[in-house]
Amino acid sequence: MIVGGPMCVRRLAIVASWWLMREIEVAALTVADVSISAGMAALTIAASKADSAAEGVTRSLGCTCDSAQRTMLCPYHTVVAQRDWAIARAQSLWHDVKSAPLFPTPTGMVAIKSKSAATIVEMARLFGL
Repeated sequence: MIVGGPMCVRRLAIVASWWLMREIEVAALTVADVSISAGMAALTIAASKADSAAEGVTRSLGCTCDSAQRTMLCPYHTVVAQRDWAIARAQSLWHDVKSAPLFPTPTGMVAIKSKSAATIVEMARLFGL
């Protein structure tokens, strides 16, 4: 979508929206920042506007699917799918899995703020927002 921007932009939009994250926060997420347990997904966000001491904050969300079927916008299933994809991607590029970006660029690197922001702006444009 944007050269040098993050991959898996649909999942990026879902994660950033559910967890109310800025482009720099979602771009900085690593595989190690994701914790999964019993239908709950927790993201440890390295820094946010509300974190003036830069200690990080952990936010958790559960599955929003009904019992009949999985929804495309479920925060839990989106994070699980993205984490699994990011692990496989890091392994294929011979990167350290734990420090691998959750939303890497095509070269496996962390997207810089301007490229992450441009990706989000382009998504909004495509949706007519």
